[in-house]
Amino acid sequence: YHINYLSHQFEPDNKSAGSNLYLQKGVTVHTPKSSSGVSIGFRGETSIATHHRPELNFATNQDFTFSFFVKLPVSQSVVTSTTNTIISKKGTIRKQVFGTLPHMNSNGQMISTKYQSSSIVNESTDIYPYHFEVYNQSAGTTNSGKLIFKRSDGQIIRSLTTTASIANNQWQHITVTKSNRRLSLYVNSLLHRTGSETINHPNNDHMLIFGAENIDYKYGLSGSLDEIRMYNYCATTAS
Repeated sequence: YHINYLSHQFEPDNKSAGSNLYLQKGVTVHTPKSSSGVSIGFRGETSIATHHRPELNFATNQDFTFSFFVKLPVSQSVVTSTTNTIISKKGTIRKQVFGTLPHMNSNGQMISTKYQSSSIVNESTDIYPYHFEVYNQSAGTTNSGKLIFKRSDGQIIRSLTTTASIANNQWQHITVTKSNRRLSLYVNSLLHRTGSETINHPNNDHMLIFGAENIDYKYGLSGSLDEIRMYNYCATTAS
């Protein structure tokens, strides 16, 4: 399996928890060329990651198109949150830190400081150019199964949510386009949401993760992905 980007393809750099990944028959597509290979499936505690590349970011002055097929069960196996991550550039990055670090309690309050001679830590971010997730059954019947697309500059989060559940064990084609400041979300070529973007600097240097929010399987997905494509232009309705 691979990820299509513009006119070339690249392989994921990390395939975590391989026993929880599986292959199955993929969808048949005819553009830009015919394909009917295999899709990748996730069983909750797994992820696929590729390291940061500049071309995987989309700034506010860039148009883009995301296109992929997703097949989701009615219920998710991981319900530590009300959502499960499908595709994300939001997750953590690993950094080596030194010196005095805050020691927090379970409420996020600093209760002391401690010296750290050297440590590798996971650092999360609220700045991300794209993030796809789905509401699971713990979100309630109104939202369960709805897909959400998000972008954030750390202060403003712009999100679009499908008008209905897409979690029915059937392949669904998801497209998100950006033209100037206009974002649009489509399911099976039908427009579900559109809105203007007001964020400023959403880019980061984090990994691109599939099937979870980070390589530690946070908010891991149960479901399948196929024919993932990213373009640095806004595709037309016809295409």
